[in-house]
Amino acid sequence: MEVLSGGGMIRRATDARRSAMPALPLTPEDPPRLGRYRLLGRLGEGGQGIVYLGEGAPGEHVAVKVIKTATDPAARDRLAREMAAAQQVADWCTAKVLDSSVDGPLPYIVSEFVDGPSLRDRVRERGPLHGGELKRLMANTLTALLAIHGAGMIHRDLKPGNVLLGPDGPRVVDFGIARPVDQRTMSGQLTGTPAYLSPEQLRQESATRASDVFAWAGTMVYAATGHPPFRHGAIAPLFQAILNDPPDLSGVPAELREMLAECLDKDPGARPTARDLHERLVGGPPPLPPWAGRRPEDPTVDRRTRPPAPVRAAETREETGESAVSSVTTDPAPEPAGASRRAWIVPVAVAVAAGAGLVGWLAGRGEDAPSIPAEYAGVWSGPAFESTGIGGRTSTVTIELAAGQRTARLESAICPGGLRLAEAGGDRLTFTFESGQCAPGQVIVELRDGGLGYRLRGAGAITGESGEPLRRAG
Repeated sequence: MEVLSGGGMIRRATDARRSAMPALPLTPEDPPRLGRYRLLGRLGEGGQGIVYLGEGAPGEHVAVKVIKTATDPAARDRLAREMAAAQQVADWCTAKVLDSSVDGPLPYIVSEFVDGPSLRDRVRERGPLHGGELKRLMANTLTALLAIHGAGMIHRDLKPGNVLLGPDGPRVVDFGIARPVDQRTMSGQLTGTPAYLSPEQLRQESATRASDVFAWAGTMVYAATGHPPFRHGAIAPLFQAILNDPPDLSGVPAELREMLAECLDKDPGARPTARDLHERLVGGPPPLPPWAGRRPEDPTVDRRTRPPAPVRAAETREETGESAVSSVTTDPAPEPAGASRRAWIVPVAVAVAAGAGLVGWLAGRGEDAPSIPAEYAGVWSGPAFESTGIGGRTSTVTIELAAGQRTARLESAICPGGLRLAEAGGDRLTFTFESGQCAPGQVIVELRDGGLGYRLRGAGAITGESGEPLRRAG
């Protein structure tokens, strides 16, 4: 969720005047309070709303953001769902969502106050980060990105202004609502900061986790050098550079250059994941949050290429590379310590994996295991609306079914993966996900009106359904 436009949240300050992020006075148009929160001053303003320094209990400072774009019941309902998802994100690497309200005339979100400067301000005042300081920032922000993605969210506006350097470490803020609240009615708009928008966002394709990786890399380039990877002053040449030119990585430490270059690939499918990056950086996987088993996959990008739309003027006084724009319209080395321990871990892991595969194979050979009936055989395809519970869209789904087999393959915008037939009875087949990011979950198909009805119930709040039956190819 968007928390500040350049400041922080998390430590409860006892004196706003001692805060690293001083608040500006309220204007006559600002409300004196929202719900039980007294507003003390303005912390920032961007395209999505105004952020205030607030007070709940005496001496307890919070950040209160009024959302400008939640103007209709449907948008407010989606905002409520966003907040429910945001509250699942680990609060040790982000700013914890404390409260929210969508019922009054001014919908708002309340978060912890992080008393520290943004990465943008830190670099402007003291110059780029180096050595361990830079790598700690990279590791911590990747962990935050994993937590955000693990909660089923996409940041969509990761930038130096949205990384806050609190007393206890960096926090990523402004996640979840850095997109138009209603993508279906505002499909020609994008929200973000120009210098950190991904090529696919400029082509008006859906933002995905890969888009966040692109923005993360741009933010880390800024941290290491003091400039973004694409730094044209004007919007048009900046967008052309993002779409067509290699990034400027001058000043980036040599050992990090290749990694960041991969993240800035024009093709989102060629970029590493946040988890891959974390393992490369620290040499092992990060700790998993409790909900890590239900990370919905992002929608795949729409490959229809359109020229970037014109951009409205920035709503803040920041420069193009930093401003929050409201919308974009229309030899062998010696054996390292610990190697002997790893030497036996690997065979054991292989043995465990092999044993698990054997068990699965034996289970699949059971006499009573169902198989796909002949009348279902074929490649079925058609439109279906799929949703992550936060947003959704209609796209083409394809399912391949072979008579006598127990497995199938689903191609879907949100949940592509391998399926295993769990039940065949009556007029329907029920599959469970055998692979892919939507496991555990189910796909149910049924013969209907000369076609194949399709329903998806993925992990968490992921759903999908075809209005009209899928049709058999050929």
